Amino acid sequence: MSIIPSQLQLITNQRETEQNQTVTLTAKVLDQYGNPIAGQDISLFMDHPDFTTQIFLRQEMTDIHGSAFFELTLRNVGDSMVSAQCGTLASPILNIRVLSSLLPPSGPRTWPGVVRSMSRLQVDLNTLMGVHIGKDHHPTKQELCVSLGLDYDKADDRNKMSQALYTSKLWFDYLWRVLYQPSSSYAKDFSALMSDSIGYSNWKNDSNSPAAYMKIYYHLSDDEIRDLWVLSKMWDRFVQTANQFNIHLFVGYREPHHNTWRYKQPNFWEYVEKQIMSASRLGKGLQTILGRHRDLGMILTSGEPISRALEQARDIHKMITDRTTPKFRCIPCWRSGQLVELASQDEFVNHVKQKH
Repeated sequence: MSIIPSQLQLITNQRETEQNQTVTLTAKVLDQYGNPIAGQDISLFMDHPDFTTQIFLRQEMTDIHGSAFFELTLRNVGDSMVSAQCGTLASPILNIRVLSSLLPPSGPRTWPGVVRSMSRLQVDLNTLMGVHIGKDHHPTKQELCVSLGLDYDKADDRNKMSQALYTSKLWFDYLWRVLYQPSSSYAKDFSALMSDSIGYSNWKNDSNSPAAYMKIYYHLSDDEIRDLWVLSKMWDRFVQTANQFNIHLFVGYREPHHNTWRYKQPNFWEYVEKQIMSASRLGKGLQTILGRHRDLGMILTSGEPISRALEQARDIHKMITDRTTPKFRCIPCWRSGQLVELASQDEFVNHVKQKH
């Protein structure tokens, strides 16, 4: 007698969450006898008021328990209507309430308000950035100082320029979190791009696309690559809006084959690489501090062993820079003098069931 998928359930670990937080969804397929079915493709969809049809999010396959798991970051404030499909079988619609941040940051709430909050040097620097961006020129810090009447040879003037450049990054972070993400434009951009299969396909198949590199080098799935493409296109739109208000982002890079630092407005992929480099430096610095704590016999305020904190810091640094995924350590084995680390949560659960 054939097995027929007859019931599709969809549940979540949270029915209410804050914006930009991740929820876990579990879809479960049962046959006509109420038994789970493995190896079934489950597609996840979301409703959006700007579209007559549902938006496809991603697809996963059921495990031996008939379950497929999805991690979903909810970016739009309001009701998120999510459902799953397995062939012609559909789950009931699941409603997840997305709330705005309970503690909204203080500061200007409009683009012109942000501009008015900037210092004279920051405004002048942004105007100068716009000129260089228009000419596709990447100036040095010395060139920026000279153009704005600062003396590059004076440490105080160099520090003023460094602080103004750093503040521009802070303003960009603020604008993304406080003005763009909660706006209706963010929700519409996200929904439109998630539905743009042709645009994604053209980008993916372009000879200069990083899609193949991310799949081979970072082992990202097609769904994860598509999510990054959507985010990159949203970043482009966000930057274009910021530039219209004379707000620009400049980051430094070392000129190839020279010991010269130049500044440019990065695209999404360049900015990601810059953040990875920054995280790497901070990770090394944290390891250095923890190493000194250990060597000097100091303690942590939590009372936890410094060796454990140092080990975790090293693991996080590797995860950021060396493509090393975190390991799941079996504590019972470790306490008995045996180091057992598993590559995934499923492997960890199976190990605990079999050994303990």
